[in-house]
Amino acid sequence: MQELLGRMPKAIAMNGHYSLELFNRKGELRNIRRLKFWDLTSVLVDKYRMHIDQAAALTDFLVPMLEFDTSKRATAAHMLTHPWLQVILHLCMRVYIYSVSERDSGSGRSSSDSDSDSECVCVCVCVCV
Repeated sequence: MQELLGRMPKAIAMNGHYSLELFNRKGELRNIRRLKFWDLTSVLVDKYRMHIDQAAALTDFLVPMLEFDTSKRATAAHMLTHPWLQVILHLCMRVYIYSVSERDSGSGRSSSDSDSDSECVCVCVCVCV
């Protein structure tokens, strides 16, 4: 987490039950000397080949959930309103509606087969995007 988010605040590092085993008095990691600081957007672009705009949007969604200070960390309820998730949900609904309209146009398949396919397509789009 420190490589992606920056150094952990000393107050948080020293607040755990095993803090003295993991951190020195300055709040630095004991057993890891060199960290490779690489912000999440850069990781998504450079390592996973995401487009910069998509990587920035995903980072904006993920970082609030990774906050070191748990009192400031985003809740699941709060994240449901995040614009990135709203776009994904909107895309899923469009695919689902398209699948249902294709079924209703008379593809010759049974209703239960089409329902199952619609749900699969919707889930796949959510996961892949």
